Amino acid sequence: MLLHYYMRRVFQNGCSNLRLQRRSSSSTFTKLSKADELYVVKKAEKYSNYVKEGYEFKVGIWLNTCSALILAMISIGGYTRLTESGLSITHWKFNGIKYPKNEEEWLKEFEKYKSTPEYKEVHFNISLDEYKKIFFNEWLHRTFGRGIGLFFATGVIFFLYKNCLKKNMLKKLSFIFALGTFQGFVGWWMVKSGFEKPDTENKTPRVSPYRLVFHLFCATLTYSYLFLNSLTLIEIGKLRKEFLKSQITIWPEFLRNQLIHEMYEKRNVSKGMKLGLCFFSFLVLSNILYGGFVAGNDAGYAFNTWPKMMDKFIPDDVANFYRSQKKKYKQLFENTAIVQFNHRILGYTRPGSPCPHTYGPCTPIWGILYFVNLASFDKAHLRKSHILPKGLGTCLVCHILLLKLLNVCPNVGVLPPTYTRPSTNAITQFCYALKCPICFLV
Repeated sequence: MLLHYYMRRVFQNGCSNLRLQRRSSSSTFTKLSKADELYVVKKAEKYSNYVKEGYEFKVGIWLNTCSALILAMISIGGYTRLTESGLSITHWKFNGIKYPKNEEEWLKEFEKYKSTPEYKEVHFNISLDEYKKIFFNEWLHRTFGRGIGLFFATGVIFFLYKNCLKKNMLKKLSFIFALGTFQGFVGWWMVKSGFEKPDTENKTPRVSPYRLVFHLFCATLTYSYLFLNSLTLIEIGKLRKEFLKSQITIWPEFLRNQLIHEMYEKRNVSKGMKLGLCFFSFLVLSNILYGGFVAGNDAGYAFNTWPKMMDKFIPDDVANFYRSQKKKYKQLFENTAIVQFNHRILGYTRPGSPCPHTYGPCTPIWGILYFVNLASFDKAHLRKSHILPKGLGTCLVCHILLLKLLNVCPNVGVLPPTYTRPSTNAITQFCYALKCPICFLV
């Protein structure tokens, strides 16, 4: 612990000195090759073509809030799945389903649900009052999603009215809107699979695990894209404030100096670190998606012991699969024992994996600035390390919904800071300082 603390302080002091040096040296790098000059000019033009001057921070906070709402939406979706509420509404409309107002409307919806395979084989003995509870869960999930779309559209209209959105940002916002719309259709495509006869190993009527995982992937992609773009704009807004305090009076010159520093620092990062962080991102995303298969196959209700799975470290189904010469690869995503075993293994590999990067040089691969701060990366590592005990708690106390949801949110929340740019973790700490809406969830 003392060595850990000492190393952290050494790197923090070094990073502080580096930041002071960068601020004081406004013209350290003036002679550049033609290729480097072209790189800096293109990047400066790109970052200047996001939003109108002075609106970077406001647009960034708005996108940050949207990403927080997406993460909350993922939590509500997880609750809907865990309470087996997802198939309670048997129809879908683009503009939403009206909540039943009287007993007659409730009975009408209940009769529709009675015709589904889930009611006939799983919920055949539920009462109307119990049906109202699961109906509300699914209705809330759908309505909350449409509310996010309305909040996003309102923000776009407001900033368009202020005439502060430029070409590059409009392209990004159009892509985000397309992602959100596509996600709605994917959700209904997933729900429809629950009204058909299952073709997986587990014949219990439920939504297709494959469609469930794709639905989760789209949500994670939307959240991550919003989150990273919001951090970029927030950082540009912070640079604007530093520019006003600096001795440089021309913004393009100030931005050029920052981009030159970024370019030189990027070259100092080893390929091994870049590949290592990419691999860690892959581990995080894989575990998130494998968690979807665990939920989709109800695999979390089996093998509720740790560290052994019942009385064995490697269950018979897992051992037989890896020994077999003729493998049925569907079992990797459908067999209860294999799915939970792989999910556990992916969870074990992650808490230690950030360690090589914790004390190494950090450089942005995607982003506008190299914003060195070891403490933020260290905090990110600690947050990732918390995922393991939450997963264990979920396994051992499988009936507690709160633990299950706590096993979902941190996984998705820590994914964007791992996307091939360690500096994101530093900016994440900056967001903590600003108390952005996303921070309490990440």
